[in-house]
Amino acid sequence: MTRLPFILPICIISLFSGCQDANPAEREWKEQLYKNLAIVGARNWIVIAESSFPAYTGTGIRTMVSDKTSDEVLLDVLNMLEEEAHVVPRIMISSELRSVTEDYAPGIKRYRNNINKMLPGRQHFELMSRTINSLIEDAA
Repeated sequence: MTRLPFILPICIISLFSGCQDANPAEREWKEQLYKNLAIVGARNWIVIAESSFPAYTGTGIRTMVSDKTSDEVLLDVLNMLEEEAHVVPRIMISSELRSVTEDYAPGIKRYRNNINKMLPGRQHFELMSRTINSLIEDAA
């Protein structure tokens, strides 16, 4: 079975759920992702990140934007990937996420709890953000 590296960096994760959204921008990125899942393989990455994450450009790199929170997008992407038999996500989460405080990022506790509820039964591990960024740069 092919494994798809799936990266969840730093402290925000966001993407999609069913393609029935009223918001045309949400529908568009979900449709694009859905169309491309059939060709996703072992060396492909899906990065769910906040807007401060470095933007990568190049052949084969697509950036899609969502108005949803990153934990909502993560759940949507995981649900979509589970419908595809040929990919199994490896979820990489920034280890720095544990250090973010409510004072610095109000709602982070709820966010971490939402992420942690999605992880049981799924391959996941924590890496430092710079390690995740290096892996993405190497793949790009």
